[in-house]
Amino acid sequence: GNLGMLNPTIYATTAGNVSIIYECGEGLEADEVEMYESNAKKSLSDLNVDSGSTLEIGDLSQSLNLSVLVTHNSALGSEAAPVEFSMKGSVPESAPSEAASEAVEEEALQPSKKRRREDDGVVFVPT
Repeated sequence: GNLGMLNPTIYATTAGNVSIIYECGEGLEADEVEMYESNAKKSLSDLNVDSGSTLEIGDLSQSLNLSVLVTHNSALGSEAAPVEFSMKGSVPESAPSEAASEAVEEEALQPSKKRRREDDGVVFVPT
């Protein structure tokens, strides 16, 4: 499958130092946008991200966060292993399916499960 980000923020931790290497979204100054756009075209080594560094990647618009541990493998990119990078890891158990989520929402809206306060029109649903 594919992984896509809408509004990513990427932090790099190298030798204990944390830096933002990419960010997008509202509230950025013009010089920040220019710097992050420039960083997006650089290699990890140009950003001082090397073996042992950790990338923390998040996308608040999707409630998505992941960590990537960067490790060097000198065999990659050689004639014996022509690929230039590889990714390994595990995927956590998936979130409940959309149908299951809808069933939970519908159950929560059943009249027997709600308590209405007539004075303000707010419906409290037990969780």
